[in-house]
Amino acid sequence: MRPTDGWSFDTYASSRNKKQTLTILRRRNVPLSEEGFVDVVLVPSAEKSSDWFGAVFSNKGGAAEGCVVGIKRVIRNDGSTERPRYEAAILVHRDGTVVTETERRRTITLDMPPNPSEAEDAAAEAVERRDAETRASAARAELRRARTDAERDRPRTERLARVRAEESAAERARSAPGAGRGSGAGPVSDEENYELLRKAGLFILGFAVLRSMTGALLGLLVFFGPALFIMKTASPPPDEFDVKKELKRVLRGHHLPEDHPEKPKNWLQKQVNRVAASVTSEVALGIGGHQTREYDVLGIVKFVHVEVFAAEMDCYWVGAFGKWTPVSQRTKRNHD
Repeated sequence: MRPTDGWSFDTYASSRNKKQTLTILRRRNVPLSEEGFVDVVLVPSAEKSSDWFGAVFSNKGGAAEGCVVGIKRVIRNDGSTERPRYEAAILVHRDGTVVTETERRRTITLDMPPNPSEAEDAAAEAVERRDAETRASAARAELRRARTDAERDRPRTERLARVRAEESAAERARSAPGAGRGSGAGPVSDEENYELLRKAGLFILGFAVLRSMTGALLGLLVFFGPALFIMKTASPPPDEFDVKKELKRVLRGHHLPEDHPEKPKNWLQKQVNRVAASVTSEVALGIGGHQTREYDVLGIVKFVHVEVFAAEMDCYWVGAFGKWTPVSQRTKRNHD
């Protein structure tokens, strides 16, 4: 009820009956009536609680719906099956305004539960019972649906279980060592003898190949081990790789044999190739950049791969015996 603050109650003992307690409703500590009431209750609005209002409150004409009323006296409360009837007066309208003295003197009749303060509890219990019944009904429907589905799928489930059991039994019978032979079964068939012989032959052949490879590897290790050790200690590979220097040597054909057609023959051709190689390497490495990958094999041999982006060229070197030897040069356009 609006406003929601500023309300208070004051109780006192009745002068007529000391055992009876009367209640006065106050608004900001100002009493709304001179006399007290047996009880002060808020009558629910029928629009907001239409599902339980009729079971809790009943007042002719609906004048007290949503209002605060003060119960003056009991008209009927003899324990019969009929509702107790009370004589009451409206104290606060449903919009929160306090009634006038003339309106407060006008009495109304209410048919209510024996204890008006338990109205909200009774309504909550009614709603809770209705929700519980709804949930129970949904649970029963779900249980019936599950039972129907189980009855429908039972033949298929039993058939699948029987097939799986038969397959498992057959698999165990096949995998058991000597299954059936000791119980009077027939001799081993030709196919089974052939399969056993084939597996035995494959095992013997694999063992022979493995033994031969082990002997060959041991012989190579005994033969090349000392040579590799001497090669690593006496003539290790070069430490650093100068990309620009080695690329110039490749471009001017330094690694080519003397009878190669691209090998410079005289002093002039050598100088021209030297200048062209210098310009090409400077431009290619300066403009497009390059990427170098180096691989070290046990500290004995090194492999270097240089990718020149501007020239779209891949070059490969092997480092051994203290020097770099070009082994391959490839242009990506020609390769593609």
